[in-house]
Amino acid sequence: MYKKIVSAVKTAVVPTVLSIFRITTQMGNTFFGTQKTFEYFGISGHPLELPTCDLATAISGADAIVNNAPYIYSRANNNTPLSDTASPASQLRLSTRVLYEGLRSLGPTSFTLSAVANILGAYVFASNIQDMIVGSDNSDEEWRTNSALSYALAATMCNFIFQWWQRNPRVELNVRRFAHALQNGEIHFDAKLAKATVLSLPTLSTPFIAYFSTESSLKNLPYIVLGTTPITTLSSASAFSAFFVNIFTEAAAVYDSIGQEEDNSNPKVPKGCQVYKGASYFFGGFNALVNYPAYTFISIANTFKSLGLNPYSQASIAFSVTCSVFKPIQVFAFSARQNYQGLLGAWLKEHPPEPDLEAGVEQPLLTEENQSFYGSSINNADVVPTSQASNSRTSLSVV
Repeated sequence: MYKKIVSAVKTAVVPTVLSIFRITTQMGNTFFGTQKTFEYFGISGHPLELPTCDLATAISGADAIVNNAPYIYSRANNNTPLSDTASPASQLRLSTRVLYEGLRSLGPTSFTLSAVANILGAYVFASNIQDMIVGSDNSDEEWRTNSALSYALAATMCNFIFQWWQRNPRVELNVRRFAHALQNGEIHFDAKLAKATVLSLPTLSTPFIAYFSTESSLKNLPYIVLGTTPITTLSSASAFSAFFVNIFTEAAAVYDSIGQEEDNSNPKVPKGCQVYKGASYFFGGFNALVNYPAYTFISIANTFKSLGLNPYSQASIAFSVTCSVFKPIQVFAFSARQNYQGLLGAWLKEHPPEPDLEAGVEQPLLTEENQSFYGSSINNADVVPTSQASNSRTSLSVV
């Protein structure tokens, strides 16, 4: 009986709580960001401000429900160690090992400061719910503040866990691959890397977004009294660590997505997966297009202003606009596309492909990407390159 209760808590209660906190935090962040957009353009209080904030928040919430919640449930019920074909860190020389350990350590630093930045989003969401339930004229202001802040602090740990689950496996894997490639002289600026570099231009906006989010949280949350220097220091640390984490997660996702062909015809992948893929791509893409350009733009502008730079110069505006235009591509590649790849990998782990009796070979449903992300009980031999499985009806690239 005890084991059943523990199993139920682990597989249902924990992921449900994590999902609720993650979804509401993202919605609160979007609401706050949309408000700051109206403020930046000098139209705060416009009749369309509140409806626009509500619409943007609803779109963000739908994206979180479709893309984040299933991911959290899958990770909570999948404890298989990371499986990949990259060489172990023990084979690195001292110089590259130091680089590897240094870059890898930026992950936990970024996740911690990101959780701090997300406190404000959860606080904004809780405050808005209070306004909807008891109205904004409630006299017990201290109780309202304390209850909203308590909710936000509880969400902090959940958001750290989500960041750790979602990004740390990729940081660990891609940093190790980068270190080995650097050590072996295997980094070449080819056409694929050039294209990925152009599409990953919004990586340059990541420090500004992290700085703005952390600074806003530390300045706007109640009971937090910090001077300018501590806020600037923490915001700068958030910006620095987030930049490198973005390179090895979202920018790497853009690189991985280039040149991969889709094959949706395999009968072993159920239609439900394809339906979910459509929903994931739709809501993930729609949210990326609607919410991220504006938030990227105002994050850069406000960070320039905080650092004493001119956010209205032609160079500043050109940089902000360029990053805002390309940001949805990067967000979609990581949050929607790789999310689906990972979930598909988890499903294939639980439902290994059966031998194709007609062709005489096993169908290579599990790609290297989703196998390495989730780990698998399927051996690496099951991932057969297309050139070695010419009789198979399925290519290696299942997107």
